[in-house]
Amino acid sequence: MVWLLPLVFLGGAVGQTPPWEQLRTDHPRLFVNSAILPAVRARALGPKRDHSEKLKAWVDEEAVPNRAADHSVGYLTGATAFVYLVTEDPAYRDKTKALLSRFIDYLAECDANSKVVNWYSYSRINAIVAYDWLFNELTPEERERFGRGLLTHVNNAQVYIKARNISGASSGFYGTTNLVWYMGLALHGEGIADDAARDMIALGYKRYIDVLKFRSDAADDDGGAASITVGYSVADYPYAEYAFFHTMRSAFGMEIACDWPKLAAFTNWVLWNIIAGDPYPFEFGAGDAHHLNNRMYMWHMYDHLLHVRHFYDDCAPRAAKLAHVTQGKLAASERQHMLKPRYPWFPFLMVGLDDAADPPDVRRLLPPAWHFPAMGQIFMRSGAGANDTYCLFTAGGMNKGHRHFDQNNFVIYKNGHLALDTGTRPYPGAHLSHYYCRTVAHNGVLIRMPGEQMPGYWGTATEEEGDPPLPNDGGMNQPVGAVVQAYETNDHYTYVASDATACYHPDKAKLVLRQFAFVMPEYFVICDRVVSSDGAYPKAWLLHTAEEPQVDGDVFQASYNRGTLFCRTLQPVGATLEKIGGAGKQFFSDGRNWPLPPKGHQKRHDDHPLLGQWRVEVRPAVAATDDLFLHLIQVGDREALAEMTPSKPIGGNGRVGVQFTAGETQVTVLFDRQGAPGGEIQIKGPNVSVNRELTSNVQPQQF
Repeated sequence: MVWLLPLVFLGGAVGQTPPWEQLRTDHPRLFVNSAILPAVRARALGPKRDHSEKLKAWVDEEAVPNRAADHSVGYLTGATAFVYLVTEDPAYRDKTKALLSRFIDYLAECDANSKVVNWYSYSRINAIVAYDWLFNELTPEERERFGRGLLTHVNNAQVYIKARNISGASSGFYGTTNLVWYMGLALHGEGIADDAARDMIALGYKRYIDVLKFRSDAADDDGGAASITVGYSVADYPYAEYAFFHTMRSAFGMEIACDWPKLAAFTNWVLWNIIAGDPYPFEFGAGDAHHLNNRMYMWHMYDHLLHVRHFYDDCAPRAAKLAHVTQGKLAASERQHMLKPRYPWFPFLMVGLDDAADPPDVRRLLPPAWHFPAMGQIFMRSGAGANDTYCLFTAGGMNKGHRHFDQNNFVIYKNGHLALDTGTRPYPGAHLSHYYCRTVAHNGVLIRMPGEQMPGYWGTATEEEGDPPLPNDGGMNQPVGAVVQAYETNDHYTYVASDATACYHPDKAKLVLRQFAFVMPEYFVICDRVVSSDGAYPKAWLLHTAEEPQVDGDVFQASYNRGTLFCRTLQPVGATLEKIGGAGKQFFSDGRNWPLPPKGHQKRHDDHPLLGQWRVEVRPAVAATDDLFLHLIQVGDREALAEMTPSKPIGGNGRVGVQFTAGETQVTVLFDRQGAPGGEIQIKGPNVSVNRELTSNVQPQQF
């Protein structure tokens, strides 16, 4: 018996109405239709023949199993159905029917045993699409049996059980909640379950519109994605919007991508996340990144970038151009369509698109920094080459998904990751929830209030670890909430002032203000004004490194790969610099280490450099409610930079700062001790003369 859960359980009242009057009555209607199919077939047999032959070879070599062992049969079903659409060879039609039958039996078996089919819904979407594509070739009995079998599972899949992915609008939307859209479109008007199909289309439409609204807000005017974690946002997340755009076109005859123009600027955000590297670029490691090598693998990006160009070439030409440029920056192994992606037939839908030629590199036309307010990220760099300096400053943002308690955190790269985002994400394992996501694992400021109860995070401890209480690391209790009060960038420096007070418990923090100046190409001046409600609450300023730092008075040095970092503490005077780390203390917080579990889906990598093996904690010598931390950081080549540049603390007229030399150039940076963030900067050298107040505004920018 086919049943449908009430809409109120599935997601509440449907707030948006699909354009029913434009819904096609014939098949196919998912991703292709009778009008689109000839062009898709021509692309598969013409410009993309090599790829279609590879897809056909995969289909040919895979036999129909006697019994499906896992969900991957769904992918093969979709691919085989596409080969039939292209070749019209009845052998592939019959093979698709057999595969679909096996897959439906597998779904029924999973449902009967409350077994999760897969974290992702893609293989099931492939099966539903195959059903739609073959609908005209199915007997009435096959239409009924296959349709009801798929529908029963889609209904069952809406019920939450442990480990089932009920993904919503603020996530990747690649879980079971998106299945209703495809199931409803496949069955609508066929007399099998018309009421259920209509309800599913309405609900699926609402859910996808909610996804587009959230992602459009996250992108704002500058670009962005549903998560700051690159591993999500350049992999599975974009499939949701592109699949919806395609199906609105095929099922309703509507081109809606240009109604959501902010989504096209995704390419701008991707470009700013790239740190030049060979053969693969690096990333900064923001959010729930694994940090095992900080490589930015973009196996899915070739097709994502094609979609940006396909949907936005006319209405967002700058974004389409940047997408084309980014394609040219992919490693050779990524500059091609994946043979077995989530939707094996996606490359053939971009009809009329030349995806081979590369345009000139326009990255040199971009400014030295870019502020992404909705993402809560400010990227800075001295250039776009392998030897340039790169920095990410975290402040603000709207999305909490896969985001850590790390407002005002900074990550610095120069020939290697030098100031690190640390830890990793074993599951299960207390390391994830008790260290990795916490402020202590980042380059921030701690205020330790005894007895503070820290908020939870996703993930669980292993059975062997039991249920340890969350450590009081002295960090933040909110992952968002910092306010960027000032920002400017130019050819000489980038400056940010960010107030993260709201991210800390109000009973302990009265002010946590960070002013951050990147003086290009290799210097950073950082001023933190920290006011606690009780002078007895210990404060600490943190910087994490891959290798053991060497401390010499008020200066420490740490290197990694071909890069090195020097850091000098200028304030507070007489501060204690303590290095913490090494075997058994890499992930130390609240009196104990939080190591990776010895087993699980991620092997133990406690000694991996990019997980962060050491940190330096800078603590005031005298307890007080008001503290000011002032640091100068210099980065450079490990072999060439043997000692830190000369510098001296300066002050007066209510300001405090540093003066240092950079070759033949003299730099002075001063910050206000009280009131709103402010200061001044002077840069004097052979080819530069800067003397100005630091801005109190957020510099406008336009993508």
